[in-house]
Amino acid sequence: MPFVTSFDFLGSAVGTYLIHQSLHSFGPDPPTAAQNRANSSWSVENVSGSDLFGASYLLFTHADPFEKEGVLIDYEDTNVGLTIDAALGWVIVQAMAGGQTFYYPAVLLDRSVQNPLDGVLVNGVPSDPFALKYVVNEPLVQAPPGSGTFQLPELSIGRAFTAVPEPASGGLLALGLVALALRRRPA
Repeated sequence: MPFVTSFDFLGSAVGTYLIHQSLHSFGPDPPTAAQNRANSSWSVENVSGSDLFGASYLLFTHADPFEKEGVLIDYEDTNVGLTIDAALGWVIVQAMAGGQTFYYPAVLLDRSVQNPLDGVLVNGVPSDPFALKYVVNEPLVQAPPGSGTFQLPELSIGRAFTAVPEPASGGLLALGLVALALRRRPA
């Protein structure tokens, strides 16, 4: 699993990504008191107002508790996970905050290119749908109770972005390095 440790932005998806999610299936159905699986289909649309060039990632973190129809939904962090499928371009994004290291599973959004930095999220065009698989090792909460409507753990959604180096900046850097090298040469 690749680690992404160098990125230009890590933060909220609000205002940049519009995220569509639909639930497809539970396994087993109905869920049990032990291991439960749920598949959902996702797509992400760039709504930033301009094309995004570079490697764009959708980040996931477990974000309980929340309330649904007056019922508290709260799953133990150690019982909740996602199945990481290499075909989806999963990576682990390593970030620092307040002196602590955090690790986020993330999906690469443009997998049509070999080098992620060649990726483009065209403004207003949804990504190809991809499937996320939840793993919950405890009973799923029903809300309202006894309804048969099972609530999945809530995921907090964010984004990480590695921009393509701007050619002009790269050229200026190269010129600066050449100037330094010439200046250091003995006369």
